[in-house]
Amino acid sequence: MTGKYQAPLNSAFKWEELPKEIRLQILNYTHLGSQGNYNDNSDPAHACLNEIEAQICVENHKLVRCYNPVAQPPTCCFRCTHAFADCCCPQKHAAYSELCTCRDLPMELFSVSKHMYNDAIEILYGRNCFDIAQDPVEIIKFLQNIPAAALLCIRSLHLRVLESQVCDWKENNYLQDWKALVQFIKENLQISRLSLTVDSEEIWDNLKWAYEQETNKYYYDAMVELADALTELRGLHDMWFKMGWFRELEKVFAHRIMGDKWVDRHGIIKPENHEWNEPWIVHAYHEERPGDLKIYSKNYYED
Repeated sequence: MTGKYQAPLNSAFKWEELPKEIRLQILNYTHLGSQGNYNDNSDPAHACLNEIEAQICVENHKLVRCYNPVAQPPTCCFRCTHAFADCCCPQKHAAYSELCTCRDLPMELFSVSKHMYNDAIEILYGRNCFDIAQDPVEIIKFLQNIPAAALLCIRSLHLRVLESQVCDWKENNYLQDWKALVQFIKENLQISRLSLTVDSEEIWDNLKWAYEQETNKYYYDAMVELADALTELRGLHDMWFKMGWFRELEKVFAHRIMGDKWVDRHGIIKPENHEWNEPWIVHAYHEERPGDLKIYSKNYYED
């Protein structure tokens, strides 16, 4: 009773002795995964999310370690205190609150052991949708900094097309930058397991009153060229466009890239009934365009 305590041999808990399915499930309930209290997949702004994914932000070709996934830019979640008088969110280095829904990536887990590192890689890159609003060159820099094994784990990308890119599309040769990004994705990611969302709705805000074809055709031209470039990724698991102004073309463009696989996954493409029925939703210049992007051609199927 008075002697020095000696721990039994082999008493240490060994993470790697757990079945891999259990290890991944445990990590998925940390902020590396999709089951933490920060996650809100019901937000319609996050089109790429499904029941096994959470949003994760990228800024300056680096992961944002601590942020509120619902607020852009990252800010207080306004749930950390009942009185809303003080912020207890971790990005403010404030007090801990179990009510806080901000996400704080536990990057320390990558330093625990080799097995923990490999499991954490699989959860971080396989259970999150990477939401990136940067130029294609910056996106490539971000992806190049990720280990090759981790790139193969990525399952969902949400790429935002910036208004600055579309406005200077030809002058700055952004099409070639996007083609370089597409080629990088094709060569380094498992596109057969990748879901891709291309989101240009930011541009829509500035086109709401641009009724004349001459004032918005630059947007249409850029998105058509981008859709053509994305056809290099025909083996994608899933594809979505968010185009706002040309929302009638979203499914057509996705079908253009995925082919019949998109129809098999999402059903027959039909014109949608929107609250807005203005004839300028799809302009005449699209009807006159030759090829398989025509909206009322073979991309649509009659009942």
